[in-house]
Amino acid sequence: MTDGDAKAERKVRRTKDVPSFPQADNDGRRTIRELDRTVVNAARILDILLSLKHPALLREIVTPTGLSQTATYRLLSTLESVGLVQRYSSPRGYGLGWKIATLANGLLQHPNNPTMTAFVHAISKTTGLTASVHVLSGYRWVCVASETGRGPLVHHVDVGLSATIALGSAGRAILAFLDEVEAEKALRMVPRSEQGPGAGRALADVWSSLKVIRQSGLAVSVEETTKGVIGMASPIFATGGSVIGCVNVSGPAALPPEDVLRVVADDLRHYGALLSREFGDTTRRAWRDVGPPFEK
Repeated sequence: MTDGDAKAERKVRRTKDVPSFPQADNDGRRTIRELDRTVVNAARILDILLSLKHPALLREIVTPTGLSQTATYRLLSTLESVGLVQRYSSPRGYGLGWKIATLANGLLQHPNNPTMTAFVHAISKTTGLTASVHVLSGYRWVCVASETGRGPLVHHVDVGLSATIALGSAGRAILAFLDEVEAEKALRMVPRSEQGPGAGRALADVWSSLKVIRQSGLAVSVEETTKGVIGMASPIFATGGSVIGCVNVSGPAALPPEDVLRVVADDLRHYGALLSREFGDTTRRAWRDVGPPFEK
């Protein structure tokens, strides 16, 4: 954190009786426009944090919003108090908070959201596999919606489950669309406890596999994080084309992944595109069937 950032924080901490949001005056007619501006500015801050792939310093938020350092810090502190923003100590800065995942979970699983309902039910019913949606959080993904497949060997994915984005179909469907610097950071932060039997092979070949994922819009994994489990995933993008998560199916490794992917590839990419539009992405991507299992 720079000296300017630190000074702004100390200045605000010394200020007493500073309301986070406009308060109503005695006759109840406090300007709605002032409250509107506060809400809009808070939303802009969340958009900035979503677009950045690293904890944001105060000045990185001040510049695009046009707010003063003091006003920005007040808003960040209020958003942090309700879980929408998280303050990191190493590296120092601000990122999206835990409440974002909770809200995303509520949105995606809401009965009025036909896209999510159709995805988890249709994919799980058609393939017999477990269908899930994962969102990016730091250098990890978090499962926000899941429907367990059928059969005695199904793989169950709990809502709230979190794992590194360096491994597994869900992780690499996200990792492939981060910039190279951020991808390298994620690859240096792979807990040994999350490495399955296929992790070594996957990490050794990671850069070539990411190139294939960027072309095909599909990631495939075999026992990379969990013994006996295969997975396939396609990315989800938000406004501006930034990757925010993925749609994923998983099942027992006894199933030939090539055969399964041929069946679910188009559906995965289709629902990934639908969810991307839900989150404001307008880019039309021309995926190509490259790499295994499409090429021998």
